[in-house]
Amino acid sequence: MKIGKWLTSTVTKRKGRIRRRSRRWFSETAAAVSVLAAAVLLSSLMVCGFAYILSHPFFTVRDTVVRGLNRLTETEIREMACPDSSWTLFTADLEALRDRVGRHPWIKEVHVGREFPDRIVIEVLEHEPLALIKGKDGIHIVDRDNKIFKTWDPKETIDCPVITGVVQKDGLNKEALQRACELVRSLEENDAFPRCDDVSEIHYDEAVGITIYTDNRLYLRLGIGDYSEKFMRLQRVLRELQWQARAGTCLTIDLVDVARAVVIQRDLPVAGSATDKLST
Repeated sequence: MKIGKWLTSTVTKRKGRIRRRSRRWFSETAAAVSVLAAAVLLSSLMVCGFAYILSHPFFTVRDTVVRGLNRLTETEIREMACPDSSWTLFTADLEALRDRVGRHPWIKEVHVGREFPDRIVIEVLEHEPLALIKGKDGIHIVDRDNKIFKTWDPKETIDCPVITGVVQKDGLNKEALQRACELVRSLEENDAFPRCDDVSEIHYDEAVGITIYTDNRLYLRLGIGDYSEKFMRLQRVLRELQWQARAGTCLTIDLVDVARAVVIQRDLPVAGSATDKLST
């Protein structure tokens, strides 16, 4: 009898433990399922809410602002950007806009951003022309980084000296171009004659170096380097000569040697103006 009672008691205890464990497992499983369901619901609400915000008419792109223009116009840039009328501020493809605008040859850099709630801003940096370069296939524009960035269009007004002689049989002489561009910068900083506005052509020759042709029929052989000192000597020479341009004559001043100047006056036909040079 005692053994039977013990067995009954043991079985009852085990059944009780199993029931308690089952209730705890079901409780924990229900809690986990509830948390998971809540997370799924919250995520769905967030996704739907985010999609609603992305497509809400309040954020529809209504304006495209272009900044940093000098030569180009806002109309040109907007036509190139061609924003989609269905875009909102969040769905606008800014990379595509940047790529399209960046294809314009005058554009050096372009940045595109958003301004809340409905505006796209395009900021551009244009190439700044330093000189024109005459080559075998036409005339090209050089920027202030000594980079040839586009072919010159006669419709474009560019008041810069023309560089010749740097394009040779084997192609562009980059070192010669760099030296010619250095001279242009020196001319920009020169307070007295010659200034950039006085110069129609800058010619490079491997033997002589650089010669500049001015609009008042002065040929100045400068060689390479020491431009500031040579321009100072030129002022003294011109004061002593009291020279004035006369029809049918030209004056060549050799300043290759910074310590002396050689003056030669000739009765020769004079090369045309900068416009004439560009058309030949």
